[in-house]
Amino acid sequence: MLNSAPGRGARRNRRDGLHRAGLLVLASAITACGEAPPADAPDYKWITGLAGASREAGERRFRSFGVDASAFDGWTRSHGDNSSTKFSNLAQIDRTNVARLETAWTFDASRHADDSPATWQYPVQANPIVAEGTIYAPTPDDSIVALDAASGRLRWEYRAPARPAHRGMVYWAGDETTPPRLYFPAGKALIALDARTGRPDPSFGVDGAVPMRKSTVAPAIAGDQLLITTNKPAALRAFSLRSGEPLWETHLLRFGSKSSGCSPWGGFSVDTRRELAFVTTGNPRPSMYGIGRPGNNPHCNSVVAIDTRNGEIAWAFQEVAHDLWNFDIAGPPALTTIEFEGEPLDVVAAATKIGNTLLLERDSGTPVFDYRLRRAPPSTVPGEIVAEYQPDLVLPEPLLDVGFDLDDVSDIGPDNTASIRWQLEDALLGFFAPPAIGRTAIAYGLHGGAEWPGVAVDPDSGWLYAPINKIPWKLRLYLRSRSNEPLPRTAPGRLYAARCAGCHGALRRGDHRRQGEVELSYVPSLIGTTQLAAYADAYQLDSFRRRHERATNETFSQSELDLIREWFAELDRALGAAGHLVPDFYAAQLIDHEGYPGSTPPWGQIVALDLSSGRIRWRTPFGEYPELTRRGVPTTGQPNYGGLIATRGGLLFATGTVDRKLRAFDSATGRELWSFELPAAGSAPPTTYQVDGRQYVVVVATGGRFHGFGHRAARIHAFALAPGSASQRGD
Repeated sequence: MLNSAPGRGARRNRRDGLHRAGLLVLASAITACGEAPPADAPDYKWITGLAGASREAGERRFRSFGVDASAFDGWTRSHGDNSSTKFSNLAQIDRTNVARLETAWTFDASRHADDSPATWQYPVQANPIVAEGTIYAPTPDDSIVALDAASGRLRWEYRAPARPAHRGMVYWAGDETTPPRLYFPAGKALIALDARTGRPDPSFGVDGAVPMRKSTVAPAIAGDQLLITTNKPAALRAFSLRSGEPLWETHLLRFGSKSSGCSPWGGFSVDTRRELAFVTTGNPRPSMYGIGRPGNNPHCNSVVAIDTRNGEIAWAFQEVAHDLWNFDIAGPPALTTIEFEGEPLDVVAAATKIGNTLLLERDSGTPVFDYRLRRAPPSTVPGEIVAEYQPDLVLPEPLLDVGFDLDDVSDIGPDNTASIRWQLEDALLGFFAPPAIGRTAIAYGLHGGAEWPGVAVDPDSGWLYAPINKIPWKLRLYLRSRSNEPLPRTAPGRLYAARCAGCHGALRRGDHRRQGEVELSYVPSLIGTTQLAAYADAYQLDSFRRRHERATNETFSQSELDLIREWFAELDRALGAAGHLVPDFYAAQLIDHEGYPGSTPPWGQIVALDLSSGRIRWRTPFGEYPELTRRGVPTTGQPNYGGLIATRGGLLFATGTVDRKLRAFDSATGRELWSFELPAAGSAPPTTYQVDGRQYVVVVATGGRFHGFGHRAARIHAFALAPGSASQRGD
């Protein structure tokens, strides 16, 4: 009856605690509003950064250890090293010769070592690592392979009991008593393989494995400790590097015994000289309904610094407070050194899904630049007290504007614009518009700005490079009933069954169908609508016709609508009194009738940010739809989920776009210098290494599951300059 998918995502969120004790019974009070901030509250507030503190306090200095350049010689941990900068000292391939790159070798993981077929189960998201002339990478079928780095020849394969190295692994060279090892999480275990043979090392845990909750990140080595995060519970854990003995565990979620979330699934970095680990964390749950988790939900959506000697939290800095939008910080923070007031300053830099770069001094967590907060709109959900202020940064300049408004609607063609504007009727737009029952909120951020691949940082220039997505999402919060009782067959019940149930269902639950993150059909639930302010006019004839202008239905008279409404009100009051009226939620991408994102392009970009000044130096579209180019649309960029690396040769190697290309960009200008079409999208950041005086770039090409990624493969591709054609610079 009203405008025309919760699926797997909604079911997962319910498992995360939708029915827990914090939920309220919603009945007639549903029309009440959340608590609004004081009328005289200022529009902006500031957290004083180091620059401001220096002005106020005169001389104020922080210790700096600077950059250890030797850390960028190898690639023994996913994302490069403990600093997660994805930067390499190698410069044999540079701006002058990158156009001459050619395929050096490929490895096909579509069959196992015993020649049995391998099943494609998921895209590989782990950045490959390299040590002692061997590449280590997972495959799409629960295996780890070791390949000769010069030829791609298989050295060994380990078939794991569960998905191994979801987003990373780490290599340890061993010592006089322990062989070199490869560490990674797999299912509910932390595994150590003998890196020479691919067999579990029996001296670690039990038969090479230590029981542990699920983890999705690359472990890190800090002295004699092996560090790793777990998602549930949200924690950083330390184990003995040699034996696997548990040493300490730091829980990150510290509010409400029945709350969940804060999962540190994006990764972490380690400063071994300070003996601090820097962890980025996820959002609290339930993700779009926070009545059961009041307050700011500290340590969620945050960078948390943890003392690696004892697991004590040194400091925490939160970006989004009381998150209702799934704005978790998805990638690992990068550790680098910038110039601050003429002196070196060690910082942690975390690019976020809403387009911010949290740039914090490492010892204290103090922002380098003054940190602006903007007054945010209140919620209309009864009992939902949103954070009064949310981040609205001036410096560092945002990579993406978090707020979506009508000026952001796609302009690639009149039909595309019209298909989006129709979906936005009565939608909630703008800066941190909170989800509301009965209305759709639109927001960027669920799949970027900056996603799980993180950023790259050039330690020489102090520039940060971020691949970002600019894809709007629809956030739907609605009411449903716990009751499965059939509707009574009264006169209005028969009228509903005849004219409405074909779309809205026999129990008024609506028709919600999705494929992945794309909505195939959305006919809203009618449960509780008589109790919602958003539907106050829905049963008036003019509004009813407007809401159904794209639906096929029989004509209603006003008297029939009045009858339906009175009957619905009776049903809704009964559900509320019985405690059966509860909220539910889900999200879907806002896309047009052709399947393109509903915002103005570019939809995918690479952005270069000067960390010392906080200023953006360049932006360039990342990815291209040839069919749109042929229509005269400027390069739009594309959704991207692969990542990039930077090299001392002045290059960025980036992958993960829908068009399946690996690209090389000039890191100083953003100009594209070379590209190669892969059999499927690169699904993890590339890696670069050198063997026998020859530099290689390797990328895992396995495709993706998200909207638009139609190709799948199980390939690892390595590229190099033809023998004899390389510049000797950097050899």
